[in-house]
Parts: sequence; C-alpha cells; structure tokens
Amino acid sequence: MVANIFIGKGCFDITPAQLALAWLMNKADYITPIPGSRSIEHITENWQARNLKLKPETLTALDELINNATVSGDRYNDAQQKEIDTEVFFKPDAEP
Repeated sequence: MVANIFIGKGCFDITPAQLALAWLMNKADYITPIPGSRSIEHITENWQARNLKLKPETLTALDELINNATVSGDRYNDAQQKEIDTEVFFKPDAEP
C-alpha cells in the first residue's frame, strides 16, 4: 500500500525513508523524528528529507494507511520491552 502511495503520488525522486520522514515532519511543527542511521549514506538520505513538502492528498493517504486502527502489536521483543518504557499499540477492537 505504501508503494502505491509512493508511486501514485509522483514521489519518484525520494526514497521510502525520505517519504516517512517527510510525512512525520509535515504533520506538525512539534514532531521531530529521530531516524536510525547506520551509515553516512543513510544520514545524507535522511537529511535530504528535511525540505520535502508533501501534497495534502499524500498526507491524507498516509494518515489513512498508518494510524492506531491499522498498526498494532509490540514494537520490540519481550527482552527489549522490559528494558525500555514505550507504547504498545492495540487495534481499537482488541483487548490489551
């Protein structure tokens, strides 16, 4: 589905990671994504996302695809989850 948005909205010159970062940065001024970076190439790629402006229909399509109703489950495995304090998402009709 993300590939359809990525291709269907004319985002040919950006990577999926840049699309994700741009989506988060275009949501609100107070949102600052902190991407992982394993190489200089990833850092450069991530940095280039800072100036991307997404069309409103692209933001809407991504919001409809990625939200609390469509994403659920653990972000980390059990051992990691015990070491950190982070959220766990549940689908609206699921029991925690």
